[in-house]
Amino acid sequence: MPPAAIRRFRATHPDIAIDLNEINAADIIERMMNGRVDAGILRKPIEMPAELRFDLLHEERMVLVLPVGHKLLPAKGVRPGKQPRVPLKALAGESFIFVRRPGAPGMYADFIRACEAAGFKPEVVSEVPRMLSAINLVAAGGGITLVPASMQRYQQKPWCIALLPATKRSPPPLHLVTRRDAANPAALRFAQAVLAFVSPQGAEAADTSHHLT
Repeated sequence: MPPAAIRRFRATHPDIAIDLNEINAADIIERMMNGRVDAGILRKPIEMPAELRFDLLHEERMVLVLPVGHKLLPAKGVRPGKQPRVPLKALAGESFIFVRRPGAPGMYADFIRACEAAGFKPEVVSEVPRMLSAINLVAAGGGITLVPASMQRYQQKPWCIALLPATKRSPPPLHLVTRRDAANPAALRFAQAVLAFVSPQGAEAADTSHHLT
């Protein structure tokens, strides 16, 4: 969803330059508090400073990334659109690769709690700065990882997606983050455009909030 929203914004606002940087949630919050970033898109923030506005954009489930030939995958391989379902208990003893949790702690918190409730604690063998780094390590045989379902667009032959059982907890939400005292007109237009892409009512709410604060 975010790439499509940004692509549309660029098409409709060619006069506004967007400088995109991929950083973790903790760094987004820090840079926004320091005035170094005008807007951010992040998942499940742990800290929600009063100076920042968090608008829910989307919720999606987490999926499991396994290397091709992994014992939890069907022996005949995975057919397109037929993702296997893996029981949570089957992951006991697996080596996990996570995005660094000081930067993205909320993304894995519910999964870790679910594993502990199932009687085991995930063994984290590596923490990397980005999701694509984790996926590349999976393809190289370094372990398995979890990513939001939207990351499936990067799927390649060395690794496969599998579905975890649904849990009672909500999937990791995606938020648009802006400053409540935002003074940059371009940033305000970007926020309104992204929220309008999701919901026209969301854009109206953002416009009201930004001009009242």
